[in-house]
Order: sequence, then structure tokens, then C-alpha cells
Amino acid sequence: MRRHGHLPRLLLLLADTIAALTAAGIAYIVRLETGWIAIEGRTDVLPARYLAAVPATVGIVLLSASLMGAYGDDELRRPTPVRRALRVATLAAALLAAAALLYHDVFQYSRLAIAIAGASYLPCFILGRLAAARVITRMRAARRGGSSAAVVGGGAPARALARALAAHNWTGVRVNAVLPIGGPLEIWMAAARLADERELAAAIDAGEIDEVYIALPAAEARRVPQFVARLEQTTADVRVVPDLGPVVMVNPHAFVLSGVPIISLRERPLYGVRAFAKRALDLALALLLLVLLSPILAALAVLVRATSRGPALFAQERMGLDARRFRMWKFRTMRREAEDATGPVFASKDDPRVTPIGRFLRRFSLDELPQLWNVVRGEMSLVGPRPERETFVREFRNSLSGYMLRHSVRAGMTGWAQVHGLRGDTSLAERLRYDLEYIDRWSLLLDFEILCRTVSQVVLGRNAY
Repeated sequence: MRRHGHLPRLLLLLADTIAALTAAGIAYIVRLETGWIAIEGRTDVLPARYLAAVPATVGIVLLSASLMGAYGDDELRRPTPVRRALRVATLAAALLAAAALLYHDVFQYSRLAIAIAGASYLPCFILGRLAAARVITRMRAARRGGSSAAVVGGGAPARALARALAAHNWTGVRVNAVLPIGGPLEIWMAAARLADERELAAAIDAGEIDEVYIALPAAEARRVPQFVARLEQTTADVRVVPDLGPVVMVNPHAFVLSGVPIISLRERPLYGVRAFAKRALDLALALLLLVLLSPILAALAVLVRATSRGPALFAQERMGLDARRFRMWKFRTMRREAEDATGPVFASKDDPRVTPIGRFLRRFSLDELPQLWNVVRGEMSLVGPRPERETFVREFRNSLSGYMLRHSVRAGMTGWAQVHGLRGDTSLAERLRYDLEYIDRWSLLLDFEILCRTVSQVVLGRNAY
């Protein structure tokens, strides 16, 4: 990525910058120069004032693009301009609108100009991304900036390497020679077959090989130092692909600390600014929703108390971030003695323990609204893996590999698994797969997408019982 990814990323960054500048220019001309829309009030709308705002505007757009993952590996592999444009434009418009609202008393810029800029940015972003994608494709076809590689190894790590290089063919890495060890290498049939490390060193000295990938299976791992030592006498770049077996990885990466190479297999995605941004969004939205929905919450509480014996609210101990216990609040939807006979079990469709009003609350997920208080307290997030009771966690961690990785982020009121219809008594393996995918792919935009999809599902009453 360091060697081959900087130029494509630079092209995408340049395309986005030009798109933002073009949108700003269109907005200024349409709103203030054409005379199509009358300007009332202030008339000192000098170009210099709008020119001074350009750096901040472009900065907000590029920040939005970065937060939405517009410069990640997926974009280099397969640019998706239309979908990405919608996401970036939405966040950028929200940030600009927030700035307009915060400074409405002293704001010296046309709100309509901001709206025109937001609308113009969408096609500008798409066109810029399409142009950048075409340039990247031509560079890939011409193999500019690429390199000639040799692969030493075989088996699972070699197959994984082949898939990775095929998925990221924009890097221009060409496997021109292979040294099979621990398994055949039919993946690269057109590559030259080398007999041993001496032939590999000779090919490097002849300028035929630029970089070497050592992808030995675990049974041959003891030979890695041998090959590394032999390649120290050459000018080739050397990379090792470890055979880790069926290990569950989340946000994996490698780094060097005081000369010691370290591979991070599992790492939580939320730290520093990312954690602050998610927590700030959770707190702001949860407080706003609590205020706006307070009449509805009060009415639902009265309705629950009036239609069945027992309290309106129901607290249950769940496990959240770092497997810490907390009391999760819900509107009571079952009879008070619901689990006296069954013990802890998942709710099922047409569950006889559910009260009539409880069935209505569950259908539209209204019973989950008290968890907004858990979000304010920092025990939960608006979006994240759904929390489970300790008895279920103990059971699942022994039967599902990687299950405890769900606890590397705050539990959520809704999640990636839930918007895919996995609620209640559904496949645990599938729910875990979606939860780990969420943790691996986390971004503010993904949270926003999940919240929007949750609202649509709540309105339709899907998959809730």
C-alpha cells in the first residue's frame, strides 16, 4: 500500500478537490452573478469574502470524504462514485448546515449559495471520480509504477496472496517467478519456475525481480529466516505472508516498534478522534431524541402500566463494552412472571409471554426507546452489536469463534445484523458475521446508514416480535 497506493489516492484527492472548487464556483456564479435570483438586504457580497471561505469549504468536503472511507483500499480497487458521492455530499451538507445554524446571527454567506453548492457537488464529485478511475485504469493497464515479483511458498498463504493481489490489481504487482515450497503454485501458471534460492537471487541480480513474497505454509515456517538471510544479499524488497490458519481478524495491520515487527490481528476500531466522534454523535442524538420523544415515552409508560400488572420499565443486566455488565432499560412487554418457568430464553414469534400492548411495542421497536438513557450514560451506543445476557455470552463464546470480539465496541440499540433482519431467535453465526463486519468496516457513514435503515424497518414493523 505504501509503495503503490499513494498515486491513486492522490488522484482521488485531486479529483475531490477540483469537484469541491467547481461546486463552490457554480454556487457563487448562479446565486450572486447571474441575477437569476434577486439579492435582498446586504449588497456587499464581494468575491473576496467567498474566496476566503473556499479553504474551509474544501477542507470540510475532504474531511467528509475521508470519514466516509473515500480513500480506502476498496475505492482504489473498485471506485463507486455514485454511492460514495451520495454519502460524502450528505455528510458535507450536514456539516455546512451545522455551521450555518451555529453562526446564523453573524453569518455573512448566502444560505441558498450553500444549498446550490451542495447540489452541484454531487455531479461534480461523480464526474471527478469517474475521470480519476479512468486514469487509474489506464495506469493499471500500462503497468506504470508496477513491479515484478517472485513468490516463495505454497498452500493456503500462497492462495490467499493470489486472491489479495488479484483484488488489488491496481498496484501493478506482476508475479513473474515462483519457487514452490510446501505445495504447488498452479495459480501463476505463466510464471517462471525456480529451483532454489540461488536461482531466485540470480533473477534478482539480473534485474528480473523487484520484490519477493515469502508465503510458506505453517509446516515450512522454520525456513523463513533462511530465505530472509539469503535475500539480505540482494536488492529486492522482501515481504512475509504468515500462515495463521483460520484466525478471526478484525482491523488487522502490521507495524514496527523499535525494530521489532509486530502483526496486529485484532484491534478495536474506535480510538482517539474516531471514538470521540462516535460518542459525540451518540450523546447529541440521544439527548435530542429524549427531549423530542418525552411525551411519547410518558404516554407509553402510562399505557403499559394501565394494561398489565407490573412496572412500566423493565431493567435487565446485559454485557457491553469490554464485557462489562450494565442494566439495560426497556418498556416491559411481558408478564412479570414470564421467565419463572422457562428461565432465560430468546423471544420467539407469537411468544405467549408477551402482553397485547407489548406485542404492539415490539412490532415497532418502541420498547427499545428507554435505552436512549443507556446511550446518554455511555453504557450503549445508538449503533453497535446488540448486548446479550451473561448466561448467553458464556454459552456463545464457547461455541462461536470470535464471539467476544463483539465486546470491543459499545453495544448498540440497533446494529448491522438487525438491519439485515437478524433479530430474536435467528442464526447466531450470521449475526456474529454481520457484527464483526460492522466492527471491521466502522465509519460514521455506516452508522448513519444503519440508523436510516432502522427507521425504515421500524415504520414497516419488519422482523420484530
